Amino acid sequence: MDPNKDIALDPSFEDTNDPSVHHEYVIPYADLNNVKKFKLLQKLQSIGFVKPIDEEFMYFAAMHSTGCKLTELGKYYWRLVNEGRI
Repeated sequence: MDPNKDIALDPSFEDTNDPSVHHEYVIPYADLNNVKKFKLLQKLQSIGFVKPIDEEFMYFAAMHSTGCKLTELGKYYWRLVNEGRI
């Protein structure tokens, strides 16, 4: 692998893009405010501040209603913000 070259991606990289994968729509359906919060939580996961509970991915944590929680790093930064240090 050349570290200076881009890595091309396409739908074949997504494991849910498979006709054998059943997509289920469940109640409660998407809510705009919750979707915005979820996108932020996914960004926080990408930098190591949040992790899904009992699931590998945030998508499944939401779909299975397990939730997410702060990592130790997330707790550390939360404490700094709460104390007004950053």
